[in-house]
Amino acid sequence: MKQLSILNLLLLLSYQSIGQAPDLCSATECQCFINTGDYYIKQKNYKKAIFNYLAAQDCNATLGPKIEEKLSKVFNTIEHQRKDAIKAKKETAKALAKVKKEQEQTKLALHKLEVEQVKNKKIINAFYFYDDKVALAYDGSTYGFINKEGEVVIEYNYKEALHFDYRGFAKVKRYNSKHYLLIDTTGKEYILAENLNQLTKETTALDLSSQNLVPSRRILKNNKLKALFLGRNKLTELPIEIGKPTQLETLYLGGNQLTQLPSEIGNLTQLKTLHLYGSQLTELPIEIGNLSQLIELNLGENELTILPNKIGNLSQLQVLYLSSNQLTELPSEITNLTELTELHLIGNQLTSLPKEIFNLVKLTEFHISSNKITILPKGIGNLSQLTKLNLANNKLTTLPKEIVKLKNLSTLYLKNNPIPKEDRASLEEKMPWCKFIWE
Repeated sequence: MKQLSILNLLLLLSYQSIGQAPDLCSATECQCFINTGDYYIKQKNYKKAIFNYLAAQDCNATLGPKIEEKLSKVFNTIEHQRKDAIKAKKETAKALAKVKKEQEQTKLALHKLEVEQVKNKKIINAFYFYDDKVALAYDGSTYGFINKEGEVVIEYNYKEALHFDYRGFAKVKRYNSKHYLLIDTTGKEYILAENLNQLTKETTALDLSSQNLVPSRRILKNNKLKALFLGRNKLTELPIEIGKPTQLETLYLGGNQLTQLPSEIGNLTQLKTLHLYGSQLTELPIEIGNLSQLIELNLGENELTILPNKIGNLSQLQVLYLSSNQLTELPSEITNLTELTELHLIGNQLTSLPKEIFNLVKLTEFHISSNKITILPKGIGNLSQLTKLNLANNKLTTLPKEIVKLKNLSTLYLKNNPIPKEDRASLEEKMPWCKFIWE
């Protein structure tokens, strides 16, 4: 882990495309990720290389040593870039110190500063910032985390550290400590166990992902647990004791074979994050409405045809994933989710949107592509904070004139909708601040 942790500043896992790799996927899925990672290394696109290497590692744990070797090479390259950037920064600072004494040197120093700022910006944009906010950093002896301005947001306290994963946690270890820890983006620490032998009364984070385990009563009676990861364990049901660890704040159950949840899930009233992605759920218990502290709920890629009205009780919810289900309608109670900033409904069977959805005025992202929507209500104009609106792959022939009220909209996806070309041109003329994606 020590080698793997020579991350200093990890590459940015950006969704923004910088060119696509050719078809390298004739091999197995896991080898495909490795081939694609190798391709991006040659292109010096390190962020996409790391993304594919990590995907290969997650795909097949036996590839761990091979992937660690590849990642170490990438991180060494970044380490050299970091040292060059620090050296350049020091040299620039010295040059600027002479500005007050010599007017001629002022012009030279400012020019040099401008060149180095451009260089440093290119480097910083290549690093991995989780959620575009925080990245691993190394000061020569310890690890910490910084923001994009280079400011320390989590102190340099760790002997070992990995970058933040897709769940929003980083694995770290302090000096003179026998325990590994998970930390969240605020720096809050959780004592980590990654198997049952490591589990103690002091454990606050338990990661049993991909171990083909059924959670036992011993696990679920640990009242100190704050984070529990049980994804990809082929679980077909949950014991009623799932409601016992009432201090849980984070619960990951994705990638299992659950068709329903026990009503006792409603006892976890301190939950802030609940992930059930790809779990084959066909229904939700009404007790889901008891989870009033939820901030993020991921129900994507299930078999849901309807949502319980009690979902409207989740008044603190900010992010809701419902993509790739079989929903034909949404309950009117969705209007109560007034803190919602992201709503994902891609790939359902919706033919219309309830008017109540346009009361969610804090939405910044609204994704409803690949449904069967024929009319976009004029209420869309109420969602003035939207920056992304995805309407692709529907049956829209026109958009309401109220769409022009969305002054913060940066991207509007309209691919595969039968909107006439003349109307497209008119929309682009009326909304010059927005990028339209037609194809």
